[in-house]
Amino acid sequence: MSADPQETKKKMTPKQFALPAAVLAASGFVLWFSNRHSLILCPVYAITGVPCPTCGMSRAWFRFFDGEVADAFAWHPLFLLVLFVPLLFFLYRRKDGTIRKWIKNLGIVLLILLIVVWLWRMLLYFPSTPPLVWNENAPLRILWRFFTAT
Repeated sequence: MSADPQETKKKMTPKQFALPAAVLAASGFVLWFSNRHSLILCPVYAITGVPCPTCGMSRAWFRFFDGEVADAFAWHPLFLLVLFVPLLFFLYRRKDGTIRKWIKNLGIVLLILLIVVWLWRMLLYFPSTPPLVWNENAPLRILWRFFTAT
């Protein structure tokens, strides 16, 4: 006896959206607070002094919400991907919770794109154009200067 397809479908409950909504709200608050108080949230940048591949995305979103779209793309040309990547992972799950193979492949392609854009930006703009500048107070940057000083 086969099960009715309507019975096997799982409907999304408000409880399932609570955690992603809370994470999104908390992330928004942390970004707003760090932007207002000039805090460095990126552990790569804070420790190594080198901008990470996502460097400038938060500031791009602040520019975007201020209506400065061209300036937002100058801060990070891929900042809009932040909207679509989580959306794909939430919308295209199988019933058993696994992610479809094409979503995994898309994630790999997006990661490669992010790294290629980062390398391109580093070659063109590092170390003189924000956000691609040295963090002179980073521990590894300080150690580097200490050991290379002659």
